[in-house]
Amino acid sequence: MDSIQNSNQQPTSDYLKLLADLLTSELTSLSGIMQQTD
Repeated sequence: MDSIQNSNQQPTSDYLKLLADLLTSELTSLSGIMQQTD
């Protein structure tokens, strides 16, 4: 895995950005559910 990260740093950052977007969308959906229960 070290060799992959060393050879490809940009794709890794793009993957992290995708993960961040997924996390934010999940958090918004969860917060929406929390608000609905309230």
